[in-house]
Amino acid sequence: MPLIQMLESSLREKITYASLEELLEANAKYKSIDEINYEIMELFKTSITKLTSTVSFDELLEKYDYWNEIPDEVLDPILKENITTIVQKFIESNSFSNAANNAKLLIRVVEFLDQTQWQYILKAFCDNSQIHASYPCPGIFIELFKKSLKSTGTIASYWLWFRQELDNPKYVDTNSLKHLIDSYR
Repeated sequence: MPLIQMLESSLREKITYASLEELLEANAKYKSIDEINYEIMELFKTSITKLTSTVSFDELLEKYDYWNEIPDEVLDPILKENITTIVQKFIESNSFSNAANNAKLLIRVVEFLDQTQWQYILKAFCDNSQIHASYPCPGIFIELFKKSLKSTGTIASYWLWFRQELDNPKYVDTNSLKHLIDSYR
């Protein structure tokens, strides 16, 4: 019996009683295997979907490193219901890594953000050094800007305010973001 078949046999058995955290981590690792068995992927999906409904949103984001392994059709409605919490978590980012992860969540809900939430998000970028000094955040904000522009069809005034703020030398690695915003003015 080839190694992959032995692993799959063991996976089938363990999926049914694994915790959500174990399932999410295993799913992420299993997807990287060249010869994926789609039946096992469906087992993962079914089990993850079932267990996701048993945890709170805060627990889901804080406890599980692999939350992005939750199927989109399960995760998207959860995210949409918790936009205020997502924005607040971003504003309160307390480490570079935390800021990047929270910014990635914003990308998932960008089309549901209102003007006030955008203002809070952009102000937090400026005020919170854990955000603006986080290496991935300027790149994530490029994506946020593009998605914002796509959803509204125009550059909103809060982005223009934000662009002016980016001229402050304390914001490093923001040249690409500044050039992108400038290209739409």
